[in-house]
Amino acid sequence: MSMRSEQLVFLDTSIQIARVIGTKEQQAQIERELKHANCRFITSSYVFMEFQRSLWADFVYIYNQMRQCNDWADIAHQLRSGSRSHRPRSLGNCLQIFTWVLVESNLTYARALDFLELQVTQTLPEDFWLHVEPVQDQLGCDLVKSGMSLQPNGQYELACTCRKETAACHLPHFLSMQQSRLHSFATYLAVHPNIIKDQARVEHLLTTVIKTPQAAWGQSSCWPLGDVIIALQIPANASLWTLDADFRSLIEAFDLQLYQPTFNKPVNRQTGRHRRRRPRSQLHPRLRQHEPGVGCVVGGQRSLLPGQPRHVHITLHHLHPAHSRSIHHWRLPHQSGRAG
Repeated sequence: MSMRSEQLVFLDTSIQIARVIGTKEQQAQIERELKHANCRFITSSYVFMEFQRSLWADFVYIYNQMRQCNDWADIAHQLRSGSRSHRPRSLGNCLQIFTWVLVESNLTYARALDFLELQVTQTLPEDFWLHVEPVQDQLGCDLVKSGMSLQPNGQYELACTCRKETAACHLPHFLSMQQSRLHSFATYLAVHPNIIKDQARVEHLLTTVIKTPQAAWGQSSCWPLGDVIIALQIPANASLWTLDADFRSLIEAFDLQLYQPTFNKPVNRQTGRHRRRRPRSQLHPRLRQHEPGVGCVVGGQRSLLPGQPRHVHITLHHLHPAHSRSIHHWRLPHQSGRAG
């Protein structure tokens, strides 16, 4: 195993899913970052479980439907009216997978089956760990242990449900060792209403598992707390790489460092090097007053009339906790130098 810089970067589920079904540009950018950035990229078996029960399960679903239907039109009908039709995110994944299979197979059914079987049995689970190292597994997730099995009818069965009555993982013990951080996040949510989706449910579950850690067993408790569990698994010296806006509250509550990939860093057009961001203390006072998470777009414009001051036009795109977007504009006198 190659030992690169000791800077650690933790990949969450959104990055791992984007590696497979993100845009072509997004996939290429992520793979270049994983291969060439001077970092050690890590993730956890819990992230693998989320990948397993979501995207990997959708691939298996498409494969099994193709084994059963043997007709493109019947598969499309099954997607429209089957179990996935009531799960919008899963249905979206399945439609994208189905389109990908149509293109890759050139509408040859046997070739499509071979392509999908290779994906579900090798490519998906193997590529998940490509350029990525596992952190110590403290949970022992039952779904990850069960994995996937081939059935007599030629279809595959992937473990993607968890019942509290049969759960035997170490999640309760792990949460019992994280009591202080769970209390901190519960306090944070109490003073920040409507900052995450299903907040009332998450707050109730936090209160419950703090008192009784065994209550976290089963998908009805474990999965809604998924982001919290992932955040608790991030090493103290690691940054988090995520595409999930719901992590904003956890980043602030747990004081996590957010990883900024090199392809997102601003580049100096003259030198071609990545520019360092200005420290918060050097920002204009009107900007320093705003809370973290505000995105700032700054543009300068020189006055057309001689003798008039140059101005900086500032647009703040503020993501409200309820995920609405508000835009604020200021026209501030530029004090000196270049627009900033």
